[in-house]
Amino acid sequence: MDTLYKYNLDVDFLNSYNFRKGNYKQAFNDFEYITKSFSNHAIGHHHDSLAAYKLRLSDKAHYHTLEEKNNVKWK
Repeated sequence: MDTLYKYNLDVDFLNSYNFRKGNYKQAFNDFEYITKSFSNHAIGHHHDSLAAYKLRLSDKAHYHTLEEKNNVKWK
């Protein structure tokens, strides 16, 4: 995995500013944009499910959890 991609994952997902600050609606919108653009982005779906859970969007949280599991390459 190249350095730029790792940095992108770190900034956009693992340490998402909006998610860390409790701006779950904006974080959810950010993650939704990524998962709609890249439907096989397992980390995107994982973080989308976390934000949806925080917003009590249980259907969305469940959907993104399933999508994450379907797109993990190391299963």
